[in-house]
This record gives sequence, C-alpha cells and structure tokens, in this order.
Amino acid sequence: MARVGSLNDGAEIGSTIYWDAIVSTPTATTAQKASGSYSYEYTTGEASTKNLPSALSEFYYRVRFRWGTGLAIGGAWLNFRASTTVLLSVRINTSTGLIELYTSTTTKVATSSIPTQADTWYCVELHVKVADSLGVFDLRIDGISAATFSGDTKPGADTTVDNILVNFAAGGSGNFWLDDIALNDTTGVAENDWCGLGRYAAGLYPTSAGDATQFTPTGAALNYQCVDDIPPDDDTSYVESSTSGHQDLYGILDFTGTNRTIQRVQVIGVARDTSGAGQIYLNVKSGATLDKSAAISLTASYARYVGDDHTVDPNTSAAWTDPALALAQIGPEVV
Repeated sequence: MARVGSLNDGAEIGSTIYWDAIVSTPTATTAQKASGSYSYEYTTGEASTKNLPSALSEFYYRVRFRWGTGLAIGGAWLNFRASTTVLLSVRINTSTGLIELYTSTTTKVATSSIPTQADTWYCVELHVKVADSLGVFDLRIDGISAATFSGDTKPGADTTVDNILVNFAAGGSGNFWLDDIALNDTTGVAENDWCGLGRYAAGLYPTSAGDATQFTPTGAALNYQCVDDIPPDDDTSYVESSTSGHQDLYGILDFTGTNRTIQRVQVIGVARDTSGAGQIYLNVKSGATLDKSAAISLTASYARYVGDDHTVDPNTSAAWTDPALALAQIGPEVV
C-alpha cells in the first residue's frame, strides 16, 4: 500500500468530514493554510479523531503545524492511540518553541533540537514503531532530523496504532492549525518511509460537464453544478442513480502548476446510499482512458470517500503533466 490514500488530506473539501469523530467542532478555515485554500483550526476543547484503515505497528506520519501567538495548550496536540489508549504523543512547549515526544502520556523521551516559533508553518514528520525494546519515535522538522528515540515505545499490551487523535485540551487558550496530512506504511516499493515535504496543494473542483451525464441532478440544472459545493451541502444539491453502470464525468478546474510537481491525483467524494449497502467507483478519465477505482462501499450517512491513488497519468503511464491534468475528467459510477 505505501501511501495510505484515505489519510492523505489537505482540508480542501472545506469541512471536517475527513475526521471520523470531532469534539466541539474544529473548523476548516481559509484564514490560514500551508497550501491550497483551507487548513484545520483548533482552539480550546476541540478535538478530532482519524481511524486508520488497518492497525499498524510501524508507519510515517506527516502534518504541517502552525501555532498561534498566545497558545497555551497544556498537553499533547497529537496522539497515536490503540482505541482510547495513548501509545505515543507529541507536545509543543510554547515557552521554548520545542516539540516534545512522549510515550504514553507521561514519559518524555525526546525533545527537538530545532525550535519553532508562533505564526509560522512547519512540516512535522514522525516515524513511529511500536515495540518493547526496539521501538522508534523520531521527528523531522522541515525535512531535518530534530529528535530521535530508540527503545520501549509500547507502554502497555497494545502493539499497534489504530487511530490518531488531534486534541486541544480544555483549559488552554489560543489556536493551532493543521494542513497537508499524509501517512505511509512500510509496505511496497515506494513511499514506504518518510512522507517528505510534498504538499496537498490543490483542490480541483468540477467546473463543466464531461463525457457522461447519466446521474439525475437535484438542486441545480446541470450535474456538475450539483457537486461543486465547497463545503459539501449534503441533500441541498446532489446527483443520484440506482442503475448499475450509470456514470457521471466532470471537467475540473485548471491546475496552475508553476514550480510544482504533480505527485498524485485522487478523486474525493462525499456520498451516501439510502439502503446503506450500495457501491460506487470514483473514476478518472485521461485522454481516451477511463480508469475505475476499486469498488467503494457506502453507508447510509454522508461520508468522505477516496478513489485510487494515481501517481501517473493512466492514459500514458508516465508522470502527470499540467496540460493532461487540465483536460482530465472525474466522476462517480454505480457499481
């Protein structure tokens, strides 16, 4: 698997639907962003949880992090957990600007050698390996090694992490922001170590009708106009179909790729099935090639779904180019 597609996110959908659980409503905001148009903003008492598709004993995690002037957080802002048990956590000492690494919630095992300062974005990368004596908890800041720990990273009986908790403990004050989230596991032949400084840079929303218009629109005259809302408006505007094989395709916003490399293309959609048992594909069409994702099972409530990870142009099997992405189409298909 290497890059875990469902964890790849830059808040570009304009809502908090990426998270599997939230407390006291952190927000997707345009006021601050490391790239793209949005980031996630947290203040006192707000928290969010993201479940991993499968529990992992070793992985690499990346997030861009910014803390605001006047931040007083009083605890870990990032927690790697097994169910509700914290195995490893990350804190920011706002007096020194140093990032601190903890096993469990109480044992500090490393402190960064690189100070951070308020109102500045930093790329925070972490290597996590859960084990008794051969565990690893390493930190990079902006691609530079800042702290390392080898030893016991298994504070109890749990051997794997199955969710990530972002938390702003009650009693704190100020704000912090997250952007450009990614996670690599250790499988595969590529992207099986540090995630790197690449950014989740662009949300390319539907802007025109594509080569297929078989879903029924509600809330707007044209299909693509029903699915271009940022943030998603759920049942206010949408397209629907119950017919196997029905497709919609949409032209997308032009990619302005100055000084950028296109590392991957993913189709992200917000969908539901009234029976809670339907499936869709999230397709990419480039040139004459229609590339279907794996079948995606839907629930009865709206949720965020991610199609396949297209690291190359499916029409050429070569790296994406700006013109090819500008002409690409995306859309759903009923399985």
